[in-house]
Amino acid sequence: MSTPQTPGSEIGNLTIFKDPTGVMTVQGGRTPTHYSQITPDDKRFETIAVSIHIALALLESRDGKSWLVRTATKILEIRTHRRDPHIYNDRPERLRYWIDHFLQEMRSDFPNVYLTNTVRGESRMKKFDWGRDIRRYNAKAAGILQISKMLVDNMVAVGRKALTYKTTSDEGYKNCMLNWETYIFQLGISIAHEIVHFLTGFLTGARFPDTPSGVTYLGFEDNEKGESGRYWEGHLLGGVVDFYEDFRDPLGSLQAGVPMFTYAYLENNRQENVRWVRISQDYIRRFIDLRFDGK
Repeated sequence: MSTPQTPGSEIGNLTIFKDPTGVMTVQGGRTPTHYSQITPDDKRFETIAVSIHIALALLESRDGKSWLVRTATKILEIRTHRRDPHIYNDRPERLRYWIDHFLQEMRSDFPNVYLTNTVRGESRMKKFDWGRDIRRYNAKAAGILQISKMLVDNMVAVGRKALTYKTTSDEGYKNCMLNWETYIFQLGISIAHEIVHFLTGFLTGARFPDTPSGVTYLGFEDNEKGESGRYWEGHLLGGVVDFYEDFRDPLGSLQAGVPMFTYAYLENNRQENVRWVRISQDYIRRFIDLRFDGK
């Protein structure tokens, strides 16, 4: 089974907060004093650190970075064509250099993370107005990353069950480890997706405007705004990752779910169709082992 080690030292200034008891909304401030900080010896910290490291490694990989460049190029081309503002003023062929700069800043000073029960799905980023000079980009000042507290609590609970089953039930242990691997894959993909949204803020310097409507993935179009994370994820992986409940899983509500690729395609008559393909556990293990090149 794949069990990646905690790479906390490879993520600069990683700071994680959690909701205070009874909170119902995420506050707008960048450092809410009533949130409590999670220490590095907390299993939730370890779980999040592993997931962030995997997300950044995917973005830093050859293909991950190539699709980041394509995503940024498309954003800039559409914004320039529409005469919408952005702060990128270097030559187009230098964009890869600035993508490297963006990723280095994300890894060296990662945005503050908030564990909260107010997130729909796995995670969500909130952009801030951070400045007008990409040479002075600071990832921690550019926004925050919110992660589902329930999801992370479930991940930790499954890990603890695995330890219990290790000496009592081979079948229970195997199922818990399969779910744990799937959870790490799930959160890693989600965080990588959200970091791509930070890229939009890197190019605009501001919380608004959103990604232009032309930057999205087939089957997920929106006339008002785009989805840079979905554009990057769908083209890099060949589909958008989603998870569906397995009613046969003995973990019940603690399960990670069945991982699927969702992708749309056009028939000869231009009719749009959608297909789902199950993601194999071997694919997930290669992913969390950082073997993104298929080896």
